[in-house]
Parts: sequence; C-alpha cells; structure tokens
Amino acid sequence: MLDSFEKIEKLIELSKEKKKVMENILGTIRLQKRFIELENIDAFLKQDELRQKYIKRIEELDYKFCTLFNKLKSDFNIDSIEKIDINKYSRVKNLKEVVCQILKLEQEIKTKEFENIQLLKENNNYLSNKFKFMKQGKKVVEKYNVYKNLSKDKKSTK
Repeated sequence: MLDSFEKIEKLIELSKEKKKVMENILGTIRLQKRFIELENIDAFLKQDELRQKYIKRIEELDYKFCTLFNKLKSDFNIDSIEKIDINKYSRVKNLKEVVCQILKLEQEIKTKEFENIQLLKENNNYLSNKFKFMKQGKKVVEKYNVYKNLSKDKKSTK
C-alpha cells in the first residue's frame, strides 16, 4: 500500500504520461489537417485510428489517476487538491503544474479538432460541388455521344 508521498509521486507520473499521450494526439490532429488539405483520406483515417488508440490509453490513465486521487483525498479527508498542505507535500505543486499543462493541451486539442471539422466541412462542400460538376460534365458528354451517334447513323444511311 502506498503512503501519501508515494501516491502523489504516482499521480505525477500518471499525469506526465497523459501529457505525452495528449501531445501525440495533438500531433495526429495536425497531421490530419495536412491530409485534409491534400485530400488524402486514407492517411487521414490512419491518423484517426492512431488517435483513437491514444484516447483509449488516456481513458486507462484517467481511471488510474481518479482511483488513486480518490484514495489520496480519503487519506487527507479533503475534497480538493487545493487543501493539501504544499509546505508539507511540496510535490503537490508539481502535480498541479502538470495538470495545468494538460488542461492547456486539452484546450488546444479541442481548438485544432474544431478547425479540422470546419476544414472537412469546407472540403466536403468543395468535393460535393466538384462531384456535381463532374456528373454534369458526364451528362454533357453522354448527350454529345448521342448526337455523335446520330450523325454517324445519318452518314451511314446516305
């Protein structure tokens, strides 16, 4: 069984690992933006699969963190990390710093994901319009071929 100091250290370790995984997620989101711009859907989807694996890992880390954090709160009989004496448990300050960095990363991830969604919508509209023009062009070609065939028929009947 871990004492309070060890629990704090373990929470810091879990938080640092989560931060690294979130940085990886941010990297995949940035790559996805590039693949959207290049209209490379296969590469985009591969990055999305990777991002999903990272998200699963974060869920595992969050579960471990919450379980341990609840034990720590119970040890101190508190409801918030703010109530832990930083003078006695100086590493709590490090934990708070890492958690703050995670929250900033989370916000940046949300912003980048939103940008990608908007880009996908724009790209989808562009591709939809492009597809419509292609269909219209195909219809024109088909109609031309009908006239072309008619003119061949007229020539062969002469």
